[in-house]
Amino acid sequence: MVEHDETLSSSFFPNNMKSFHRINFNQREIAQAMVEKNIVGHGGSGTVYKIELKSSQEVVAVKRLWSNGAKDSSPEDRLFLDKELKTEVETLGSIRHKNIVKLYCYFSSLDCNLLVYEYMPNGNLWDALHKGRIDLDWPIRHQIALGIAQGLAYLHHDLMPPIIHRDIKTTNILLDVNYLPKVADFGIAKVLQARGGKDSTTTVIAGTYGYLAPEYAFSSKATTKCDVYSFGVVLMELITGKKPVEAEFGENKNIIYWVSNKVDMKDGATEVLDKRISGSFKDEMIQALRIAIRCTYKSPTIRPTMKEVVQLLIEADPCRFDSCKSSSKTKEPSNNATNKINNQFEL
Repeated sequence: MVEHDETLSSSFFPNNMKSFHRINFNQREIAQAMVEKNIVGHGGSGTVYKIELKSSQEVVAVKRLWSNGAKDSSPEDRLFLDKELKTEVETLGSIRHKNIVKLYCYFSSLDCNLLVYEYMPNGNLWDALHKGRIDLDWPIRHQIALGIAQGLAYLHHDLMPPIIHRDIKTTNILLDVNYLPKVADFGIAKVLQARGGKDSTTTVIAGTYGYLAPEYAFSSKATTKCDVYSFGVVLMELITGKKPVEAEFGENKNIIYWVSNKVDMKDGATEVLDKRISGSFKDEMIQALRIAIRCTYKSPTIRPTMKEVVQLLIEADPCRFDSCKSSSKTKEPSNNATNKINNQFEL
């Protein structure tokens, strides 16, 4: 167990960093600020700190990665996994897209790995949807869905080789000050889970129950269509306001089962819509629901690609005729969240 009320040991301080953007801080300043009061979350891959940098007046998010089982592994295995982690991190650092969280730099030592990201002031999508912190109206939820889709389409179609996220879920979608989404935490989970056991990184499943594509859970082989499935679950969350797994769905049942059962009934599609926001946008939300259902087809071959999903969501834009009747209780974004998003990709 890490004692969070102490700063990192001096063993962390050798010059062992990789920067992907111009930065105005160093590892000592980061390490000294990693104390209990700055912890903002614990995830599957590590502890997250919010750090206000005095030197540059910036705010950054720092993730200290778990090292489960690494010390019990052989030196050869640890060397291989550290190299694999470095490869994943450098891939993430090279990405430039408005809907992918920006990684500033990576610090490593014998006993610690730190990732320094841009800070997202509105937290993650799970909290926004399920913890009652804010009410996101449909135009903003649609904007979020489209942004996620654009980020994934970039990873799948604009990079060579394509990048598969493997763990798309609402806790891995971060929201900036204007509620624009940023996809986070891809690649890293796969390596960290491999560190914790004897599985090779080619077979370990890096995903979350409720979001996993059935073929991925069965075969452990990830494809871009696995991400499409997980995105479909996220889209269903945005449309229904429900979590992927809830008691009301029935034992061992998920949101996909619940939605498919409902839509088979008369007026069932309307019943699954989040009643807090559906009043003015029923038709547009049902159109988005059709997209979510296609994304979560059991057979991956008939799911759309993420590039196709982007186009479908653009066609389902509730503000495409500048006729939004927004009633959101959220902070109004400075660049109006109800405006149509014109640019699909920002390279």
